[in-house]
Amino acid sequence: MNQPVIKTIDLSVGYRLKNKAAKIVGTSLNLELHKGEMVCLLGPNGAGKSTLMRTLSGLQPTLTGSVEINGIPLSTIDAAALARQLSLVLTERIEVGNLSVQEVVALGRIPYTGWLGKLSDTDKQKVEWALEATETSVFRSQKMNNLSDGERQKVMLARALAQDTDLILLDEPTAHLDLPSRVEIMQLLHNLARQHQKAILLSTHELDLALQAADRLWLMKKNGALMVGTPEDMVLNGSFEDAFARPGFYFDKNSGGFNIHRHSPIAEVALSGPQHLVFWTRRALQREGISVASHSDCSLQITVSEKQDHITWKLMPDSKDSLHTTSIAGLLMEIRRFLS
Repeated sequence: MNQPVIKTIDLSVGYRLKNKAAKIVGTSLNLELHKGEMVCLLGPNGAGKSTLMRTLSGLQPTLTGSVEINGIPLSTIDAAALARQLSLVLTERIEVGNLSVQEVVALGRIPYTGWLGKLSDTDKQKVEWALEATETSVFRSQKMNNLSDGERQKVMLARALAQDTDLILLDEPTAHLDLPSRVEIMQLLHNLARQHQKAILLSTHELDLALQAADRLWLMKKNGALMVGTPEDMVLNGSFEDAFARPGFYFDKNSGGFNIHRHSPIAEVALSGPQHLVFWTRRALQREGISVASHSDCSLQITVSEKQDHITWKLMPDSKDSLHTTSIAGLLMEIRRFLS
């Protein structure tokens, strides 16, 4: 594999207290991020994700160890040179006055033109490419203040792309966005890494999206440890579940999501049918306090089937008559009646 775009060597991150003592939130970190790779930094609140991101971007000094960008120690790179190697997108809403989308994206070229510099043909091409890559060219002339949060976030990403760096760091890029916008941003970042060979690191609380979109996870724990691996390996070896363990819920390796613990199930059913229908039926039953068994000798059996746009749940208790329902709500009603 080629030289990593960013690399840490025995890095310890944290901050200095007023008495000059160090509060360490991550130690002995040896990490690498390569071109064409998207890595998600995950961890519970207070684990130190923001501190690590600030340290990697040069906004906060290291406690011990070092950070290298393209083989050069970060501590030796001046601000102007760093801006040509690293783009940073923060969570905080940045006020840009009455600037248009295109004008904001053009700010990404400042490391090459200076604050008063005129855009060259190359600069204009980079801005146009960034607008097209993020699908923000359609509202290039609109004022930033008139955009939705999701649109603004895409524009800030376009500005980072116009900066034309190998490395892009994003701190909670999907915060405050609705679900479709969060999915769109994650897909966009993954495509940028793959298609344009960007090295992308983002911190996020979007656990389900990170499991689907990330090439690797950096998983921080509150004890300062950090684990690295593909999402699938970290799920299967229990690292993912362990990092987010809390009373009252658990991570389901079969569904890739978190479920609420149910004590002493009120019933056990056998469930069969197409996979996607079984999945959503199982979710509804678990919420009701009913467990789904892997065997078929339960007294309560449910078969779910689909014909065109019509879905039917067939409830078969210990009786000669079968009950039919065409909605989850109806199914739950019939089960409650059967169990009462």
